[in-house]
Amino acid sequence: MRSIIIPLGILLLLLTGSSIPAQVMEEDEFFTSALQRFSDKDDAAKPSVRIVQEYDDNIGLEPGYLKEGSWKTLLIPTILLDFPGEQTRLFLEYTPTFIFYYQRDDELDINHDAVVKFSHYFTPRYWVHLNDIFLRKEDPQDIPRPVIPQERNADYNFNRAEFIFGNQLTKKIIWGIEYNNERFDYDKSVMRKYFNRTSNVGEATFRYELNPALRLNGSYSYRNTDYYQSDSDYYSHLIRGGFHYRIAKRLMARVWAGYQSQHYDSGQTLTGPYLEINLEVTAIPELYFGVAYWHKIEDTYEITHRGSLENGVKGTMRYRLFPRIELVLDYLGIFSYYPSSLNVEGETIAANAAFWRLNGALDFEVREETLVKLGYIHTENSSDFPDASYYRNQVYIELNQSF
Repeated sequence: MRSIIIPLGILLLLLTGSSIPAQVMEEDEFFTSALQRFSDKDDAAKPSVRIVQEYDDNIGLEPGYLKEGSWKTLLIPTILLDFPGEQTRLFLEYTPTFIFYYQRDDELDINHDAVVKFSHYFTPRYWVHLNDIFLRKEDPQDIPRPVIPQERNADYNFNRAEFIFGNQLTKKIIWGIEYNNERFDYDKSVMRKYFNRTSNVGEATFRYELNPALRLNGSYSYRNTDYYQSDSDYYSHLIRGGFHYRIAKRLMARVWAGYQSQHYDSGQTLTGPYLEINLEVTAIPELYFGVAYWHKIEDTYEITHRGSLENGVKGTMRYRLFPRIELVLDYLGIFSYYPSSLNVEGETIAANAAFWRLNGALDFEVREETLVKLGYIHTENSSDFPDASYYRNQVYIELNQSF
């Protein structure tokens, strides 16, 4: 688990609907459809039903000698309500996920994702957004990053509320402020003691459009995270600047660079540079490449010593083989260095963790509202922490019917 340092709501202020926000280019959040759709265009969302049949050879994310496999069936309906107005809009989404395991004592998990988004434009130049997202996760399996073993089978509730104010000061300058509140609540008492937390985050940001091809961005954010019963409370600062530059018709670059610091009540302090680089290339209309790299300080939710220096790499390729068939390949790698997190014979020493995931899929567009997907996912986590290393293979077929 982790708190998200850069709040996603500011995307609504800074970026056009067709852009992928730099703040989430590494896709390091582990939430599913509801959180991802937080930054999507509402008119692109449709009510749908997804049915997935999958074989997972490590349903508990356990080390190799303990891993257990099972077939799974997932039923994922999505219900949407959209109330657009001339100046005010209300958008609601609810997505339950029913996961049936064929070979597990507890056969059924039920997750819930719910989103409420409210927007009001006082004038075309002044607006507010009020958003709330609620997630209920049982034995979360969709965690695309390294976590400690206790978090892999821990039921929890998550809620985030956001308030965003934006102002188009001039034709070229937009600025905004945001406050959001995040809360994690775990079911088990031992998890509540060490992982229940509340975060308050404030951010100020601006965008200056030099010309249609180049815009400059800047932001400052402050986070304060309070834990239920532990010495893990911390506060952090992040100041950064960047640009969004369309170098050529088919080549676009986004860069953020800055400085961040995290200060823990345990006495630990981590400071250092912050960097995100993202390149997108559409070589031909049928072929798209995206590559990204980031370096940052990340909170890890380790019990005693916290914080890691994280380097991440992401790559995406989309190739339309035929008018209705597309090949998609995704790679995600997260490499973490913990300055003083591993306890060996009473002494804390540095530790490392390397997480990577490869995802390949063929998408068949049977008709406009019907999609069939065949996919394979390989995940590995190599870690110095006890019992944290594992590998996992998933093979699935998915039917997605939208309405």
